[in-house]
Amino acid sequence: MAGLIPNQVLVIDNSEAGDSEAVYQHYVGARPGVRGFDLDDASLGAGTTSYASCLAKIRNPLRSYLASNHL
Repeated sequence: MAGLIPNQVLVIDNSEAGDSEAVYQHYVGARPGVRGFDLDDASLGAGTTSYASCLAKIRNPLRSYLASNHL
């Protein structure tokens, strides 16, 4: 089985969370060409996101991104 090529990878990060942004930047630096999706939301914290908030702030924007980029 062949591996994924960079443009087949989508890295989701939250630039408002320092660790998330650092991991994203490292991954992109190591594998140029990967796609990135930034949640850019300081209110999204580990263990603090309700189901409704997850749908509104993560799932729906991600769905829109995927649809608008024909992915």
